[in-house]
Amino acid sequence: MDHHFVAIEAHADQEEAIRLMEKYDLIALPVVDRDGVLLGIVTVDDVLDVLEEEFTEDVQKGASVVPLGTSYTATSTLVLFRKRVVWLLLLALAGFLSGSVISAFEEVLGKVIALAAFIPVLIDTGGNTGTQSATLIIRALATGELTLRRWLSVVAKESSVGILLGIALGGVLYGWSYIWKGDPRVSVAVGLAVVFIVLFANLVGSLLPILLTKLRLDPAVVSSPLITTVMDVTGLLIYFGIAAAVLH
Repeated sequence: MDHHFVAIEAHADQEEAIRLMEKYDLIALPVVDRDGVLLGIVTVDDVLDVLEEEFTEDVQKGASVVPLGTSYTATSTLVLFRKRVVWLLLLALAGFLSGSVISAFEEVLGKVIALAAFIPVLIDTGGNTGTQSATLIIRALATGELTLRRWLSVVAKESSVGILLGIALGGVLYGWSYIWKGDPRVSVAVGLAVVFIVLFANLVGSLLPILLTKLRLDPAVVSSPLITTVMDVTGLLIYFGIAAAVLH
């Protein structure tokens, strides 16, 4: 008789049940059809099972593993191989792009071989920064704290954070590279590259989950390996571009 009640439609996603029960502090949630007729209930113990299942799935996606669907101990070796090999092959092929970038700047590397020593730390810094940002945004989207309409505020905030992080890391790596190699030109190239790599990685890591959510795709696929692969290529382009300009 009271039409002002919290309920979930029978065909809704199970994650919606979790969100509603958490929002309204319910121990039981009515399940209704399209006409509002009661079909059953979802209890809090059901939600806990679903929550564990969804969390496990997101963790597996975050590591670029196709969700197993069963427990690890019950999954055969062949199934584990199939669930992991596709993403690993795609990421390995994408890694060739990094090699292509290095080959394109062989002349710069040949003239100043010290530049090669900083490639690992720069691309790792970009990947780590992007992964941090993506993790924060994915979680905010999952909890409903962040909506797609607020993407401009995300850009503004992550741009500011990226600049601050870039300046901090750039200053440290500038000093370290100067002490290590003693070449002020290389130190300037490394310091500037870190600033732009960190800023770009922060924006990529925060905007990719929003874009995938807009396209109705699971943002959990924006995993650490994928972000790292993207930043390997773009980080090298930024680094060598700045190095070529600084070193003429």
